[in-house]
Order: sequence, then structure tokens, then C-alpha cells
Amino acid sequence: MLPKSGIKPTLFTAIDDCTRIKVIRIYFNKNAESIIQFLNAILDTFYFPINHIQTDLGIKFFNYPPSNKF
Repeated sequence: MLPKSGIKPTLFTAIDDCTRIKVIRIYFNKNAESIIQFLNAILDTFYFPINHIQTDLGIKFFNYPPSNKF
């Protein structure tokens, strides 16, 4: 279902460095619920343990603005 006009979609992408397996999803809300859904999609797709996740330190991942400590 498409959202009301004016709402921009956000592309979430996960790529494994070794196998190049990709998970790509489009979400219309950048919130914690979308992140949890995306992480579950990653866990369902990748058939091996995940050791590290890299992010852009966006507020959608941390629910607060990142500080300069990172």
C-alpha cells in the first residue's frame, strides 16, 4: 500500500562483505519499528551468524542524535 503523497520512501540496504548477499527493503517511516522489521529480514535472509553491523549513525538507529564521541 502506498502512503499519502509527499511522504518520501527510505531505502534500507544490507550487504554481506564476503558472500555479497543483499537485503533491500523500502520503508515509508524511519522509526524503530522499521529498523526492527529490517533487522528481522536480515536475520531471515542471512544463513550465518552476524558479527558486526555498520550504520550511518542516524537517529533512526539510536533514537537520539549521535555525539562526537563516536
